[in-house]
Amino acid sequence: MGIKLRVRTLDFFSKIVNGNINKVSYIEFEPQKPSYVKRKAKKKLPRSTPEEQGISSKYLKEFLMELDREEAVHTQGIMIARNGAVVLEGAYAPYELDTWRITHSLCKSFVGIAVGIAIEEGYFALTDTVASIFGKEYHFIKGLLQKDITIQNLLTMSSGIAFNEVGAVIDREWRRSFLDAMPSFKPGSEFAYNSMNTYMLSAIIQKTTNVTLMDYLREHIFEPLGIENIYWEESPEFIVKGGWGCYISLEDRTKIGQLLLNKGKWEGKQLIPEKWIFEMTKKQIDTPHFINQYGYGYQIWIGKRRGSFIMNGVLGQNTIVLPDINMVISILSSNENLFLESKLMDIIEKYFAGDDFCPEQPMEPNHMMYSQLRNYIGGLSFEKPFERVRNMAERKNGWPKAVSKKRSRFSSLVSDFPYGLEQITDIKFYVNEETSASIIPLFIQTMQNNFSQGIKSFQFRKEKGLLILDIEEKELRFQIPIGFARPQYSVLDIHGELYRISAWGILTYTEDEKPVLKLQIAFLENTNCRTMKFYFERESVCVKVNETPDLSKVIDGLIPFLGISLPLGGVETIKNTELVQSRISQIVSPEFYAFTQKHGNK
Repeated sequence: MGIKLRVRTLDFFSKIVNGNINKVSYIEFEPQKPSYVKRKAKKKLPRSTPEEQGISSKYLKEFLMELDREEAVHTQGIMIARNGAVVLEGAYAPYELDTWRITHSLCKSFVGIAVGIAIEEGYFALTDTVASIFGKEYHFIKGLLQKDITIQNLLTMSSGIAFNEVGAVIDREWRRSFLDAMPSFKPGSEFAYNSMNTYMLSAIIQKTTNVTLMDYLREHIFEPLGIENIYWEESPEFIVKGGWGCYISLEDRTKIGQLLLNKGKWEGKQLIPEKWIFEMTKKQIDTPHFINQYGYGYQIWIGKRRGSFIMNGVLGQNTIVLPDINMVISILSSNENLFLESKLMDIIEKYFAGDDFCPEQPMEPNHMMYSQLRNYIGGLSFEKPFERVRNMAERKNGWPKAVSKKRSRFSSLVSDFPYGLEQITDIKFYVNEETSASIIPLFIQTMQNNFSQGIKSFQFRKEKGLLILDIEEKELRFQIPIGFARPQYSVLDIHGELYRISAWGILTYTEDEKPVLKLQIAFLENTNCRTMKFYFERESVCVKVNETPDLSKVIDGLIPFLGISLPLGGVETIKNTELVQSRISQIVSPEFYAFTQKHGNK
């Protein structure tokens, strides 16, 4: 990484740590993602009972219950297929199964697929060098330094180039910066995870085929599989990001897992060369054990079970393929883990990676256990205090009761405008001091380069029997309907980009009968969820803001990969500085006070 980018990187993290969120971005935000439109899928995977595919409904329910009990696991959606048929599918309220969702790095495996097809079609070879493809764009000396970096090195995360993911938010010329960077080790000699390797593969496909990665995969993979509702962000250079930024539904990425399980064949047609599937999904390079114990293939992780492999994205996005038992497991999560080593994977491996799990022939139907499994799935909820509220509302309508992880501390209210809300409505609250707190989770702000200026004022009001939160963040104005018996869905316009959200509330009281309103604001196309607690006093309110997953723990996991220092007074090492850790905590979990200004009168 050059001196200019190093200085920008230090400045970027210094601003975040010091709370200067509104001054972070080096690149002007440009909205890309279209508004999500629900479409009926043209091609769906067939459905089956678990017993028809040799799996016990009781076993799957026990698996879900263990996921539910684990405090470190925040599941949002799950789908399991065996023999090509879906045997389990469930969304954790307020999330929905058919909504497209950000994959984070899971889509790197899609790029690996595209590379294999392009090699088969003769556009380039595995041993071709980056220098041979971008020769005219190299500075002579830099070209000599990078002359040995091959397509294979990019696929195995072993290029040694230091220009990494941070560059995406501090520089516009990603390809140029990659080509100008010097390798930190001999290419191919060691594993160093870097999403810019994948970006360069996308750039290579675009340069050699004269179509974008998205268009290339649409023709070869997405259209044959009936995948229509998909979007992939582009860089400032109008190259598909490749390593992240892809939105796709849980079922559609399960289809891609099934395609790999089928050795590249779909409905009788060979879409991916079978020999490439073999090479892509076998271990090509060792990886640090704290990331994954079993190694890495070509843009795909190797699993514990014999022959298994995993498409993985940060915060627990996984599609796990188990060829020897003909299974695909897809999970949407909001966990704190960057890679595979996690409580989530521990549970999955416990139930499905051991040699003792070997489903074979169809089992006798078990209608009672299958009904219990379906009932359990019907009551799944992302946050447990809201699960209990949901269960009470559903029982009123004769819906099944779900098992809650723990007893809620919150009152169980089933009205969409509970008694007591009137005392907090039609009062405008003003934030007198600057705060970084936003309705938008900081993780989303950073990943999308779409930063807020912080909350300036807010008020609650009643409209058509619902509680509405009006909130002002400098130039942004939001009107968010809040549900209590069940979540209310709406769309936020954040600098021209539309985000589908849900808002769910619980009203409770302190020991001295002062109202406390807890809001869960889920960004349904993303992995992150905003939680806000409003503690009301006579003329003020204390607001405590958090997000799931806990971003401070995500940052703890990220720091070892950055290898940088931050200038805070003196130059401190971020991973060893208590001051930095304290400031990070203040930024990711801010707390502030707002004061009344009723009916617009100062």
